[in-house]
Amino acid sequence: MDALTRKIADIEALQVRLAQSRAHLLRLIEDIQARPDDMDCAANAHRVLTNMLAEHPEALDVTSDDIRLLDATDRRQSVSPGRRKKTVSR
Repeated sequence: MDALTRKIADIEALQVRLAQSRAHLLRLIEDIQARPDDMDCAANAHRVLTNMLAEHPEALDVTSDDIRLLDATDRRQSVSPGRRKKTVSR
């Protein structure tokens, strides 16, 4: 009975984390879609990443020091050596 009760508690904790992740992803989608008409994709990616770092730095697996922000030439973003490279989709 104890093992089953613990398993239910584990499932409930997972449901809470999933609900938080879902809400975070929905906010992220809204932020991406809120791109001003005069903003290109690279600038929008910079805006979204900056917002994410400011609001939820713990949600990312990189730190602000790791991120090489996109510049005016729209180069792909990369992270510091030793971590898997991440790209920003266009």
